[in-house]
Amino acid sequence: MGEHCVSRSEKAKQNSDSSDGKIPENAIPIGKDADNRVLYAGRCQVRQNRYRFVPGYVSREEPRVITAYGTRARTGNRNEVLVSDKIGSSVCGIDV
Repeated sequence: MGEHCVSRSEKAKQNSDSSDGKIPENAIPIGKDADNRVLYAGRCQVRQNRYRFVPGYVSREEPRVITAYGTRARTGNRNEVLVSDKIGSSVCGIDV
Protein backbone atom coordinates (compact mmCIF):
# COMPACT_ATOMS: atom_id res chain seq x y z
CA MET A 1 0.00 0.00 0.00
CA GLY A 2 1.18 3.54 -0.73
CA GLU A 3 1.95 6.09 1.93
CA HIS A 4 -1.46 7.76 1.55
CA CYS A 5 -3.48 4.54 1.79
CA VAL A 6 -5.66 3.90 4.80
CA SER A 7 -4.45 0.71 6.46
CA ARG A 8 -6.73 -2.05 7.70
CA SER A 9 -5.48 -1.48 11.24
CA GLU A 10 -6.71 2.10 11.48
CA LYS A 11 -9.37 2.50 14.13
CA ALA A 12 -10.74 5.77 12.77
CA LYS A 13 -12.98 4.13 10.17
CA GLN A 14 -16.74 4.15 10.56
CA ASN A 15 -19.87 4.13 8.46
CA SER A 16 -21.92 7.27 7.96
CA ASP A 17 -25.58 7.25 6.97
CA SER A 18 -26.00 8.65 3.45
CA SER A 19 -29.77 8.30 3.13
CA ASP A 20 -30.02 12.07 2.67
CA GLY A 21 -28.08 11.75 -0.61
CA LYS A 22 -24.97 13.59 0.61
CA ILE A 23 -21.48 12.09 0.53
CA PRO A 24 -19.43 13.10 3.60
CA GLU A 25 -16.23 15.05 2.93
CA ASN A 26 -14.21 12.34 4.70
CA ALA A 27 -15.62 9.47 2.61
CA ILE A 28 -13.00 6.90 1.57
CA PRO A 29 -12.40 6.84 -2.22
CA ILE A 30 -11.88 3.42 -3.80
CA GLY A 31 -11.42 4.22 -7.49
CA LYS A 32 -12.94 5.94 -10.51
CA ASP A 33 -15.57 4.85 -12.99
CA ALA A 34 -15.40 4.94 -16.81
CA ASP A 35 -16.48 8.61 -16.76
CA ASN A 36 -13.61 9.46 -14.36
CA ARG A 37 -15.98 10.06 -11.41
CA VAL A 38 -14.60 9.19 -7.97
CA LEU A 39 -16.22 6.15 -6.33
CA TYR A 40 -16.44 5.80 -2.55
CA ALA A 41 -16.73 2.69 -0.35
CA GLY A 42 -20.24 2.07 0.89
CA ARG A 43 -22.73 -0.56 1.95
CA CYS A 44 -26.48 -0.98 1.80
CA GLN A 45 -29.15 -3.30 3.11
CA VAL A 46 -30.54 -5.58 0.41
CA ARG A 47 -33.99 -7.16 0.72
CA GLN A 48 -32.87 -10.34 -1.05
CA ASN A 49 -30.15 -10.75 1.61
CA ARG A 50 -32.63 -10.53 4.52
CA TYR A 51 -31.83 -6.82 4.86
CA ARG A 52 -28.22 -7.49 5.80
CA PHE A 53 -25.54 -5.06 4.70
CA VAL A 54 -23.74 -5.78 1.41
CA PRO A 55 -20.63 -3.82 0.30
CA GLY A 56 -20.86 -1.52 -2.69
CA TYR A 57 -19.88 1.88 -4.04
CA VAL A 58 -21.34 5.35 -4.30
CA SER A 59 -20.46 8.56 -6.19
CA ARG A 60 -21.39 12.20 -5.74
CA GLU A 61 -23.38 12.00 -8.98
CA GLU A 62 -25.27 8.85 -7.87
CA PRO A 63 -25.55 9.08 -4.07
CA ARG A 64 -27.32 5.73 -3.55
CA VAL A 65 -25.03 2.78 -2.84
CA ILE A 66 -24.84 0.35 -5.76
CA THR A 67 -23.94 -3.25 -5.04
CA ALA A 68 -23.58 -6.42 -7.06
CA TYR A 69 -25.94 -9.02 -5.68
CA GLY A 70 -26.92 -12.15 -7.51
CA THR A 71 -26.67 -11.52 -11.23
CA ARG A 72 -27.36 -7.77 -11.27
CA ALA A 73 -26.56 -4.43 -9.71
CA ARG A 74 -28.93 -3.37 -6.96
CA THR A 75 -29.55 -0.42 -4.67
CA GLY A 76 -30.58 -0.94 -1.09
CA ASN A 77 -32.90 0.59 1.45
CA ARG A 78 -30.41 1.91 3.98
CA ASN A 79 -27.22 3.42 2.55
CA GLU A 80 -23.98 4.01 4.43
CA VAL A 81 -20.63 5.41 3.27
CA LEU A 82 -17.30 4.39 4.81
CA VAL A 83 -15.54 7.43 6.30
CA SER A 84 -12.28 8.10 8.13
CA ASP A 85 -10.76 11.06 9.90
CA LYS A 86 -7.28 9.88 8.79
CA ILE A 87 -7.41 10.66 5.05
CA GLY A 88 -6.18 13.63 3.04
CA SER A 89 -6.82 14.88 -0.47
CA SER A 90 -5.16 11.82 -2.07
CA VAL A 91 -5.81 8.25 -0.98
CA CYS A 92 -4.12 5.27 -2.64
CA GLY A 93 -3.22 7.50 -5.59
CA ILE A 94 -6.84 8.62 -6.17
CA ASP A 95 -7.10 12.41 -6.30
CA VAL A 96 -10.44 13.53 -4.92
